[in-house]
Amino acid sequence: MFNVLSPTGLPGFRVRPQDDVPGFDVDENGSPPREGTWSDGMGPVLGTPQGVIPANCTTVNGTMDCTSLGGLTFGGLKAPPGFPQRLDTNTDNYHGYSVPDGPYPDSPRTMREDVINYPTPGPRKLVRPATPEGTLNEATPEWLYELLTTPLPIPGVGWQPLYRQGTLINPVRSYLRTDQNGKQIVVNVTEPGHKLHPGYVVRNVTPSDGGATIQNEGEGSAELQGPLAQFFGLADDINSVWRGLYQGNLDRSQ
Repeated sequence: MFNVLSPTGLPGFRVRPQDDVPGFDVDENGSPPREGTWSDGMGPVLGTPQGVIPANCTTVNGTMDCTSLGGLTFGGLKAPPGFPQRLDTNTDNYHGYSVPDGPYPDSPRTMREDVINYPTPGPRKLVRPATPEGTLNEATPEWLYELLTTPLPIPGVGWQPLYRQGTLINPVRSYLRTDQNGKQIVVNVTEPGHKLHPGYVVRNVTPSDGGATIQNEGEGSAELQGPLAQFFGLADDINSVWRGLYQGNLDRSQ
């Protein structure tokens, strides 16, 4: 028999190992797993939402394999310095989010090409297509990048920018991968120096009513996206950079 504690604070109960108890996930010790913070882009949600597969990343001998919140599996990624051996709800400051961009009336193939060619929201001059071996890219949204590289008056120094043009302020490595269904996906993995390191975002295209939608699913353990940042809404502001990115690329191409 297992002792099961309710995550909602309600009285617990005892079950046999073979029992299937709705609403509870019981491990071999008879305890529900620790809950993390998850967001659908509209605010924090505690625990794992119904229909969402518990995500995790595991690193062995420097190689990272992951399962996203939506159940995409991919691997063969080079784990950068500072990336935990295991990234899941037991990791300090863990967060997970899923932000859809769409739907758009374009074909999935057209939108997938856009995701591959422009894997991050950074300035186009600092963003190159994702590749199997991983491409070093800038992930700071273009408007913020321009602000951070604009000269400001500094006492005793004069007009100086916080960062010089061409600097990778928030570097990521953009990988082109294939998921378990044989579809091409893009995975952006943070590099040391990124303000949201360690973490990743996987981007894939799904058919939708009226066209297709780009799904952006992220995991990480940076404080700027952790539970406290979720509480104050900062994390959701950061996560929302993916919403409307495809339309922005279309507008710039016209």
